[in-house]
Amino acid sequence: MTLEHSCNILEVTTYYLEQTQQPERQYLLPEGCSIHRLTSKDIQVAQFFFKAVGGIWLWDSRLHWDYQDWKEHLEQASVHIFVANKNGVPIGFFELNETEGIELKFFGLLPEYVGQGLGSWLLEEACEMAWSFNPERVWVHTCSEDHPFALQNYKQRGFQLYHQETETESSPLEEDSIWLTPKFTFSVFERFRSSD
Repeated sequence: MTLEHSCNILEVTTYYLEQTQQPERQYLLPEGCSIHRLTSKDIQVAQFFFKAVGGIWLWDSRLHWDYQDWKEHLEQASVHIFVANKNGVPIGFFELNETEGIELKFFGLLPEYVGQGLGSWLLEEACEMAWSFNPERVWVHTCSEDHPFALQNYKQRGFQLYHQETETESSPLEEDSIWLTPKFTFSVFERFRSSD
């Protein structure tokens, strides 16, 4: 069955930023917080964080992925996904890709933890982890549809803007069922039902 998806047309400015040297840390580890790395088996966890963190900021690049797509992605040696916890409860995540240095591909908190000062700490954790791979640079891109303080947060953590561009992009409507990631959900059902 083919699903038709209606779209919003948006004018989006994308900002590309980089660190060429590791900055000094400014934030101490908040009480009760920790970081752990996902394994290639944590497929549903990775998919959950992409959707739960990114949905509010219109991250739609992986909404069409099914279970196998996520599995193949996590099995790549160049992909590293980390989850942040507070008092044992997952609160956010970041993904590092070994691409032209280390790219901070995705980063963010679950909506209920935004605005508590945890984003600055988590970004420093992500940068420190990125620099542990000894890259020539760490880079990230954000856009005008992201959190209003995202660009400022990156700059305050030592990222320097090196390029920006404005383009017209399409994004699924808020009521579109693709935000529920039905392709992933039904591929999980099919995979595990067939394994019985």
